[in-house]
Amino acid sequence: MADTRALVEAPLPHPRGAFSHIAAAAQPLPAFDDPAFGRLFDHFGDARVVLLGASTYGTAEFHQARAAITRWLVQHRGFDIVALEADGSDAAVLEAQVRDRRAAGVGGLARANSWIWRNREFDAFLGWLGEHNRRASRSDETRLHGLDLYDLSASLCVAVDYLQRVEPEVARVARERFGGRDPWSQEPGAYGRMAVSGRYASCEGAVTSMLADRLQQKLREAPAI
Repeated sequence: MADTRALVEAPLPHPRGAFSHIAAAAQPLPAFDDPAFGRLFDHFGDARVVLLGASTYGTAEFHQARAAITRWLVQHRGFDIVALEADGSDAAVLEAQVRDRRAAGVGGLARANSWIWRNREFDAFLGWLGEHNRRASRSDETRLHGLDLYDLSASLCVAVDYLQRVEPEVARVARERFGGRDPWSQEPGAYGRMAVSGRYASCEGAVTSMLADRLQQKLREAPAI
């Protein structure tokens, strides 16, 4: 008990002490278009994955900073994938634009969180990435992908359309396995409530099985490293 009283009654450090530590560690930032800005983050260049998280949302300056860091890592550290917190099928539209040498733009991002990407700063970054890929060989291009799944029905359609082009028999199996979602295609929230309640058979097993089968197929096809 004596130790507890001593801990509670001990005076808290003055906040100015914390401020002085922050001030001592802080570095002045050059302009975003100055190569020195991106170079400040070069110590992340040996990592396989660099995460630029939610604190980079909001202002034009944060978007410009994120783009500058990304440009440096792509140009000088060989990063070849930019992954967005965006719908996968929406981001695929931008991927085609920045790699197929068509005019880039943010119009394809129409679903949830589109406000994060529908801005001039990201549009300028897409233009830069398209130019970067235009100068690179096909094998050295930087890809752009979405990490999220906001529109389940649209994503399932994209998956089935792809399979129909490359493996029609697998596409037939996929349609059957995904069929449990059809009655709820426009109301995924309602499907979720029914699945959790136990009053409706969940499609989870069939969909998971489909994804596991495709993953195993991809692993078998992947070249040995």
